[in-house]
Amino acid sequence: MVLYVHDGVIKERSLGVFAMHSLTAEVLCTFILDEARSLGLDWANCVAQCYDGASVMSGWANGVQARIKSDVPHAVYVHCYAHRLNLVAVHCISDIREVKEFF
Repeated sequence: MVLYVHDGVIKERSLGVFAMHSLTAEVLCTFILDEARSLGLDWANCVAQCYDGASVMSGWANGVQARIKSDVPHAVYVHCYAHRLNLVAVHCISDIREVKEFF
């Protein structure tokens, strides 16, 4: 997913759905960078990156965000707010017996 500004309007576009055969930070980072470059996206224009909290994505030393940040130092990492909301909702309803039984 890419968010960008065009003529003063914020736009969001999906770049596709891809099958990954390895889920290491190195493989994921290389794939993301290569795919973006193949689409003609200039990493110099990247200002932020957003992933879930999985350590392979968010790890400060070797996660995807850290690897991309080494190539693009100004690309700030932000934990995905949709994922945060999901985590809060799951946590809030996990102690309700009826909900546990339903699911």
